[in-house]
Amino acid sequence: MKYTITSIFVALVFFLRPASAQQQGEAKQQPQPKTKLEQFQANTGSVIIMAYDDVAPLQGQNGAAVYIQVREFTNATSGDKQSGILIKVKQTSPIEHEENTYIDSDEIESLIKGVDYIAGITNGVTTLPGFQADYSTKGGLKISVFLNPKKKVIEACIASNNYYSSNAFFSLSDLTKFRKLLQSSLATLESLKTR
Repeated sequence: MKYTITSIFVALVFFLRPASAQQQGEAKQQPQPKTKLEQFQANTGSVIIMAYDDVAPLQGQNGAAVYIQVREFTNATSGDKQSGILIKVKQTSPIEHEENTYIDSDEIESLIKGVDYIAGITNGVTTLPGFQADYSTKGGLKISVFLNPKKKVIEACIASNNYYSSNAFFSLSDLTKFRKLLQSSLATLESLKTR
């Protein structure tokens, strides 16, 4: 009888231990909030109210798209608020995938200036045959322009590298449309301050 109880105990320890080690590993891999919006909505023990407004999508190449949503979070208990935008990047090739990135309201003006700068880059930026210019946000959104070596034309990419990676490719002129969507989002967030 002792042998059977001991065997059961050893078997339980053997099977339960790897599971808890795996859970601990998963807990360590859980990404830390990078933005104020992510930190705010990670609060527990309070009711968090999310208000949102969809901005027009930006259609990219081969069915890819970027969606922007203005968001405002309110802690119902304290009345504290946090606002910004959510950008969803939908890629269609080589596999269909969507990834979200948060951008705090105080980071949007800097993002607009970054888009302005890289949208104005030409082949004269370097004497080498190829180039790429990037602007990245705290939350993992990356805006890039690059010389497509096959087409010999400058193109743009909007990528969300928050947890996985999702890329949407655009013509360079589409960055102007993206900038207008960001400007519209910023205006909506500014109007929230006066309410």
